[in-house]
Amino acid sequence: MSIWGKLVGGMTGMMVGGPLGAMMGASVGHLFYDRNPFRNLFNPMAFMPGWQGFVASAKEQGRQSGFAMGVVLLSAKVARASGLSEADGFAALIRVASIGPEEQDGVRGLYSRAWQSDNGPETVTAVLSALFENSPGLLDEILEALGMIAAAAGRLEQAAPHLQAIAEDLGRPGRDWRQYRAGPGAKGSGPDPWQVLGVAPDSDEAAIRAAYRRLLRETHPDTLMAQGLPEEFIAVANRRMADINAAWDEISRQRGYRR
Repeated sequence: MSIWGKLVGGMTGMMVGGPLGAMMGASVGHLFYDRNPFRNLFNPMAFMPGWQGFVASAKEQGRQSGFAMGVVLLSAKVARASGLSEADGFAALIRVASIGPEEQDGVRGLYSRAWQSDNGPETVTAVLSALFENSPGLLDEILEALGMIAAAAGRLEQAAPHLQAIAEDLGRPGRDWRQYRAGPGAKGSGPDPWQVLGVAPDSDEAAIRAAYRRLLRETHPDTLMAQGLPEEFIAVANRRMADINAAWDEISRQRGYRR
């Protein structure tokens, strides 16, 4: 079952608790469980065969749900702040997030509540920051998805300040939002390659290569899926890898580096 089918299956709780309550219920429970040093001391199930495997599976599902819900909630907030109608914003989400026709009505209910809510995105970003504090690559993928959704809706310029505020809240500032208008690997009007790799123009070859290789490791789809990236967002991860490779190609061309 897709991640969207799983979210739709829990729609009753979402509609009662609201989108943020649903997100916290799906994602934050195991976060506090992990941070409790006495979590196994008074839990007789902790020593039962198969219990740890069950907990690991539940954590993986929670991280995937948290990622998917985070994209839905934040994309709705960005759409409304950018002047998009609810319908147009949701249409852009569908195009980027691989939401099938049979799942769209259920996800639309979650998106609608987030779009209509007057609350800002700060609580959502706080939850995501805690959930993925040891997986910065997933936070980058959330921003990647949001940028792609804004571009798909034709509102990248209007969305950029709101996207930047979310990026800062997630502790991932400095993104060049032009990359989403230009497309992966685009020339000329594309993003600053130095900013994509996160290195200064006066960096030496060793530092540039190290940054490039680190980003490739962090953004490899297999690595991200092991950390909680839903399969439906693999295209987003591939898009980011394309931008990283394009940035390295441009810098190595300028500097005369060998691959």
